[in-house]
Amino acid sequence: MRDLWILLYRSDALYRMDAADMLKLLLDARSYNIEHDITGLLLYHEDRFMQALEGPREAVEALYRRIALDPRHRNVTLEFSEPEEERLFPDWQMGFAEVPNIRGRAVMSGVESERDAEYVLRALATRPPAHRLLDFLAGHAADDARVR
Repeated sequence: MRDLWILLYRSDALYRMDAADMLKLLLDARSYNIEHDITGLLLYHEDRFMQALEGPREAVEALYRRIALDPRHRNVTLEFSEPEEERLFPDWQMGFAEVPNIRGRAVMSGVESERDAEYVLRALATRPPAHRLLDFLAGHAADDARVR
């Protein structure tokens, strides 16, 4: 895709989101993202969000501006926003993972063993934008991260 863009941000939820809150957020996001050719992943852990958005630059940046104004979170911090060769999440209008722990390490939902977690993390690690997602999954989202 020409003009493919990836953007990653993190934020803090203003309140603990329950299953109904998350379902509404995800259904709204998926509907919007289908219409605007946006794919991505939303991670939620200990009242913190990290989200990767990818698609046409104008659409991704417009969505980020809209997200930054959303009253359900604060401390919205842009981790990076840059061109990308191919999508990390081509089939996910908005993938979601509430990040559980396996042996004290945060990993993605649906991953049932440390071996599965390592496989997923290694696969993601081959792509530069995934490094920040990996830090978040590992519980090491730096509070002083800089925009890249």
